[in-house]
Amino acid sequence: MNSNHSTLVEQLQQLKQQGENSLKQQDQKFKTLVNELSDRVQNNKESFTLLNGKENELDQFYHQLESQLNKVEGVVETLQNIENFSQMIRTNPESAEAYYQRGLNHQKLGDKTGAMEDYTEALHLDSTYARAYHTRGVILAEIGNRKQAVEDLRLAAKYYFEQGDIESYEQARNLSKEFYEVRHSPVNTETAEVIDSQDEMSQEMNSAPMDLVTVGGLFDDETDSEENISILG
Repeated sequence: MNSNHSTLVEQLQQLKQQGENSLKQQDQKFKTLVNELSDRVQNNKESFTLLNGKENELDQFYHQLESQLNKVEGVVETLQNIENFSQMIRTNPESAEAYYQRGLNHQKLGDKTGAMEDYTEALHLDSTYARAYHTRGVILAEIGNRKQAVEDLRLAAKYYFEQGDIESYEQARNLSKEFYEVRHSPVNTETAEVIDSQDEMSQEMNSAPMDLVTVGGLFDDETDSEENISILG
């Protein structure tokens, strides 16, 4: 019995050792597997982040393309409008409205010269066309010819008032006052000479290719009087 007992104890110790060794091996394998899975999860996270970034880039690129496409479509539509109004002018060369609408489309494309030429032609056909004076006055101010801009805007206000368009009348009148005040604001002599020189150059450049419609010095801003501006309130 003692001999059997010793044998059993040795066998139990061997089994225990084998079990512990087996558990250690399994534990090591499990740890290795967990580490591999953790690495895969991390790699997947990085891949997902990268893909998400690419998706955002593609989304931004898509919106840029969509925006550019809309701009191109807008330009094409504007060019088509110009062609349509040109056809109307060929059919009816006395249509001031056709010239005005074509001018608006030239202005939309940034073609200020073409726009002013059409506005001027519209005014040759209809010297009371308030909107043509208004839009031409704005362009004149943008290119630095404030003197003619003020005259155009005052004429626009005059005809808006006569036609009963009070809202547009007030807009044109306020713009004319704003440009007049800017042109006649107190500045030092050197700055004034520069502004006058720029205005003279602008007038020469703009008066050469087109005949601006005026009304006999009715609103000559060099000699403004209460009588001249009374119609503008």
